[in-house]
Amino acid sequence: RIEDAIAQVTGLIFLGKEKEALQAQQEISHQPWWDESTQVASYALLKHFAAVCHARTGDIAQAKSLWNEALEQHPDLEVAEQNLQDIRMPASERNGVWPLSLYELIPSRWLDKIRQGQSERATIDITKPLSNSYIERICQLGDKTTITLGETLLLKRFEGGDLETKPILIALLEGRQGNYKERFSFSSQLLEAGVIDRQDPINLWDGEQPQKIQVKGNLINNKPKPTTLTLKQQSKMAEALDAFRNGDIPCAKRILKKLCDETNDASAWGNFAATYEKTGDHKKAEMLMKRAVKVDPDYLMGRCNLAMFYIRRGDTDKAKELLEGLLDTEQLHIQEAITLYGAYAVLSAREGDLDRANTLLDSVQEMAEDYDETDRLQMYRNMVDVPLLDKFTGLFSRLAKGAEND
Repeated sequence: RIEDAIAQVTGLIFLGKEKEALQAQQEISHQPWWDESTQVASYALLKHFAAVCHARTGDIAQAKSLWNEALEQHPDLEVAEQNLQDIRMPASERNGVWPLSLYELIPSRWLDKIRQGQSERATIDITKPLSNSYIERICQLGDKTTITLGETLLLKRFEGGDLETKPILIALLEGRQGNYKERFSFSSQLLEAGVIDRQDPINLWDGEQPQKIQVKGNLINNKPKPTTLTLKQQSKMAEALDAFRNGDIPCAKRILKKLCDETNDASAWGNFAATYEKTGDHKKAEMLMKRAVKVDPDYLMGRCNLAMFYIRRGDTDKAKELLEGLLDTEQLHIQEAITLYGAYAVLSAREGDLDRANTLLDSVQEMAEDYDETDRLQMYRNMVDVPLLDKFTGLFSRLAKGAEND
């Protein structure tokens, strides 16, 4: 019977046996009772299940085709329509496919009580019969609502002393269900609850591949930052940075000057400033870095680098103004993280707190090694040498004296 077929395929999907579910469905379609002209909704549901299996095994094109067939057969099959909409989203915004809605995974009478405004304690009591393993599995297969409820229940159980939930919560954080932004938010909840530590490396799925991040109140990764530059302008920026790294500063200056004139982009101004810093023209470099921050007051690299000018000449109050609030930035590229933590480390050293300075730098050491950014980090370690800072304070005071008025 079709009902038995649905139960068999559903069970295989829940066990994570998508290939076996597809094979079973193929065999079912050759049974003598198979007749898609009857019980249309049931046959459409089986096509939806097949689409889920294809999507979870990487055949997105076939999954889309089957969802479209299911909707042609039964236009009111919401779960198929919702999955089709989700799979069309950019990879980082996808939830991940799901076979069933929350109301088909948890008794509706429980959900009705929860929806009627029961207290948190009552919600926990209502769902107590659900095992941790079952909640984990429905989160791995669920839509956004299912994931939110399941993770909340597991987190409350952890806070109530159920340590069995800790590895489950971490596995869900690193899993593929739920979009990147939601995983990101969930990591903060786990950090606050003590499930994970600030030093724990986490592999966060971005919709296409795992991204190694570190949760420090910030999430640190190496995902490219959004840019307003065109592809051609990005290519020119890359050319300028290559020239800078290879020591051809005049070439880098020419390209960056043109980019600044064309785009008035904060990162272009910031990199242009770096070329003057490299050649020892600190006054010009500071003037250009101020321009970068003026163009985009939220430009983190610019604010950190401008703060460094003030730190070097002993004006820690102005440096603090520029750095204020930046440690609350939720998501940082690894280069931003090193620059931000480095600036705070040098500021701490300038104020005599070497322990905090070294702790800040140590906290990003592993990430710097993972992403080949140890040279950048070492630059800040060198600056944390207080006698060295003292040596340069007078020099920067003289060289940059007029820069404040630019």
